[in-house]
Amino acid sequence: MSPAKTKAQPGAGEAVQRARALPWHEQLAGKLAGDCLPVATMLVGRFADGIEQLALDIACQSLAGTDSAAGQLLDAGSHPDLLIVRRQPSTTGKLRQEIVIDQVRELVEFMQMTPRLARIRIAVIAPACRLNRSAANSLLKILEEPPAPGRFLLAAEQPERLPATVRSRTRIVAATAPQKQQAIDWLKKNHPQLANPQDALTAAAGAPLAALAMHERARERTVFVKLVCGNADLLAAGRELAELPIEIWLEWAQYWVSDLIAASLKLQPRIFPEAGDVPRSGNLMRLLAAGRELQEMRRLAQHPVNARQMLERVAIRLQQLQPRS
Repeated sequence: MSPAKTKAQPGAGEAVQRARALPWHEQLAGKLAGDCLPVATMLVGRFADGIEQLALDIACQSLAGTDSAAGQLLDAGSHPDLLIVRRQPSTTGKLRQEIVIDQVRELVEFMQMTPRLARIRIAVIAPACRLNRSAANSLLKILEEPPAPGRFLLAAEQPERLPATVRSRTRIVAATAPQKQQAIDWLKKNHPQLANPQDALTAAAGAPLAALAMHERARERTVFVKLVCGNADLLAAGRELAELPIEIWLEWAQYWVSDLIAASLKLQPRIFPEAGDVPRSGNLMRLLAAGRELQEMRRLAQHPVNARQMLERVAIRLQQLQPRS
């Protein structure tokens, strides 16, 4: 598909429709959007705090201005001067773990064309830290000699995963997390289905979008807890959890170990209260080692892996943390 066509890009319309910066990012969006938008900006923050919405809002404000027709195109996901680069489904239908070089080649082609409606063309890359090595190297080339009307917005939760050469070509802007009360008020106003927003926010480490995701995945979360406690069939639970994005249950696994550590120190678990009911192993070093292993697994998960095999490996490893009877 040619990026210059006005036909909506796959998935772009949905993303742009919700591309209003969340309240804690509105001021930053207004500051960056418009004629002052740098050639390349890297927004650094948590996706669960709304960093992708921030990037898209900046792009929409910069392209639309006061033009109502342009705003309608953006809402429909069909503005010809906006390209959104995300992970795409593989040939098997599952979402790729990486943004690949063919997507960046499409971006380069898009940027080499003259703007059709606005004075600039904008590419949003989210999450930018999922660019694989070849894709990052290809992006670097156009960042070194960007076309005059081109603007790049990269959203990254772990910018250190990108090559230093790419980072050095961007203006790095930190997107702050919301204050706790601000996030609670937003959840109460916009998502009344949450019975207790404060508890939901605490369970999501203060990230409001993660609180919503955990609410929507309550059944899978229960399956996960049973699995790591050894109270669920590994194959059956594995089939169910393997349908989730790999980063979701790897994050849950890290939170689980963190809460086991807290419980072993007689502190209150923050994310999984169930961790407080697990018999303490008394071996803090084992828990810390497991935490390091999970961090390495998250790094490996940035590349194509067998999600089912990794899930089984994680589940077995977490079950081993419980004291033997």
